[in-house]
Amino acid sequence: MRVWVLKRGINPDGDSSYTYFEDFRLERTRHLSNGVNFLSQESWPERIRNWLIRAGIFSVIIFVLSVIFMGFITALYLLPIWGSILFAYWLVQNKK
Repeated sequence: MRVWVLKRGINPDGDSSYTYFEDFRLERTRHLSNGVNFLSQESWPERIRNWLIRAGIFSVIIFVLSVIFMGFITALYLLPIWGSILFAYWLVQNKK
């Protein structure tokens, strides 16, 4: 048996108020699906925990990248010193 419900709503065409018929089974199904979606949503503690996990992973990635970058900058900074030591070693070896 099909039940039709008389509803009042806002017309998308600009009419402030109009009456229309809606299938009650579709309306009930829509409410049930919203309830299922509501039950499957995360709660606030889970959202906060997930956010903290993502923030922790992001901070570890940033830390690792900064250590690698500082190592690269240190290697560039020490390159003339290591180069001069190797050049002096090469000169001593060639004199013998």
